[in-house]
Amino acid sequence: MLQLVTSANLVTAISFSGNSSEAPAEIVFLPEGSHKIFPLSNKNGIQIHIPADKGEAIAAALNKDLQKRMSDPVKPWTDFEHTRKFPASAYPTSFRYEKGKGVMAAMDWSKSGRDAVEGRDVRYFSPEFYVDSNGFPTGLPLKGPIGGLVTEPAFRDIGAIAASESHQTNTTNMTLVYASLSISAAAENAETEAVKAIENLKVKAADADRLETENKDLKTKVEAAEAKEVEAVKQRASDLVSAAVTDGRLLAKDTEKQDKFREKISAGDSFAEEILAQLPKLNDELGNPIVKAGAAAGQDSETRVTAALTSARTELGESAGFQIVWERAAEIDPQAFA
Repeated sequence: MLQLVTSANLVTAISFSGNSSEAPAEIVFLPEGSHKIFPLSNKNGIQIHIPADKGEAIAAALNKDLQKRMSDPVKPWTDFEHTRKFPASAYPTSFRYEKGKGVMAAMDWSKSGRDAVEGRDVRYFSPEFYVDSNGFPTGLPLKGPIGGLVTEPAFRDIGAIAASESHQTNTTNMTLVYASLSISAAAENAETEAVKAIENLKVKAADADRLETENKDLKTKVEAAEAKEVEAVKQRASDLVSAAVTDGRLLAKDTEKQDKFREKISAGDSFAEEILAQLPKLNDELGNPIVKAGAAAGQDSETRVTAALTSARTELGESAGFQIVWERAAEIDPQAFA
């Protein structure tokens, strides 16, 4: 079972480099080792474990929850003294494990947070996080601050590791948590029900992430299929126009008309496709053997018929039908067509 360790949590002293008074780029979020702390949710204290062999995994779990929250309109933030109110003291951007220290948090300080740290108004940090039944940190709160700057440490005997005093923290924080979960703070099993509700929220969040991933995959597949279908329609239109050019329904030099037919057929215009199919095939008759006519003027009939057809085509233009061209050629050289 997971437990949200909040308000009076394990905290760590902000790590300054030498005598520098500048706010550090990183702080120790969870110190390596085992520590007993006294959060409001457990007055008897609980053991928190951050062993070296689990440091990387713990940092990864915290980083995963942090990155989820960074995709929301309200970015993950930290407050002052666990008031859960603005101004924010900082905006954590990532976690990493450092051997010998623990889980480190990269901090993007707000102006008020930086001023408080550099002016030494506060020197300690208190995180908020989930722990399992064995005391291992597993994640971050789904909303609200993930920790805060505090002034009074409890663990004075371990140097830079400290905890804000549990008896000094306002119990209003847990009351607000219960209220947000629609649980009465006065109920005997309020804490148990709160833990269950938080677990359900984490499950729902995980399901939402899974569904979002599945929807993205499905959308990608649909878009790929649609693109393939569009390409097939375009290819069919191009093939129909090419066939029309080959058999003379469209002139090879009339590229503008070819483009118009391709565009309309690609757009699904069945009427345009029907018109293209009904255009006369000017080259059909040219493929047939030329009728042998009587020779005249020293030329064979085939040469004269061909010459007459060429003259008729030049005179009437490329758009004239074959039958009209044939009749005009017969008028030009009637003996060749006798």
